[in-house]
Amino acid sequence: MSTFNVCIQWGEQFREEGKREQALDLFELARDMATNRSDRAMAWAHIGLTYWQMRPGAKTDLVAELARRAEQAFEISLSLARESRNRDRTIEVMRHIARMRLDMGFMNEALRIGLDAMGHAAEMQRRDLVWFTHLVALAQIRRHLIGELPRSVPVQWVRRELNDYLQIGVLDPNVFAKRAWRRGIVNSHQEMYGVLSPVYLLVHYLRARARLMRHKSIPASH
Repeated sequence: MSTFNVCIQWGEQFREEGKREQALDLFELARDMATNRSDRAMAWAHIGLTYWQMRPGAKTDLVAELARRAEQAFEISLSLARESRNRDRTIEVMRHIARMRLDMGFMNEALRIGLDAMGHAAEMQRRDLVWFTHLVALAQIRRHLIGELPRSVPVQWVRRELNDYLQIGVLDPNVFAKRAWRRGIVNSHQEMYGVLSPVYLLVHYLRARARLMRHKSIPASH
């Protein structure tokens, strides 16, 4: 494994553990060691995401600066990804930008970008499809909560997020990513169902698991 990949991997682990300053150091080191536009795009995307995730625990006077740095990092990442014509890097940073816009309250813009990125991820059969589905699910939940959508729409997306994880996400070897995806599923249910979320999560899990097992038991047609 290259030093670049080691820095990215350890940076993801530190960020997942809440050690965002250490993660940022590793992502910046990865950026400096990158030998092509695609790798630099990946490093800049991680830098932007880390800055964005640092905002909640930051002092009030630093929040705007962290947001500015995150947005700038995402813009650089997207430019590099497009220059490199790397579709994976492009949709990854699109997903980050969509989440940033969602957190800023621009739900329709976030949904438009998120659906575009998710469509590409599904077409490419990416194992982290659930990561893209989660963003769309959150956007639909928040649109429902302000009265823009009937309840049935976000419910469908919450179920789809769980299904994408059980069908595809569990196959990914990245244990830190899978931990984050599972937490995302829990968060989606909490936003949608509040105090009843554990009950709905269990029901949705059992139903999705049963459908998956039935599908596996059906012999392939010839």
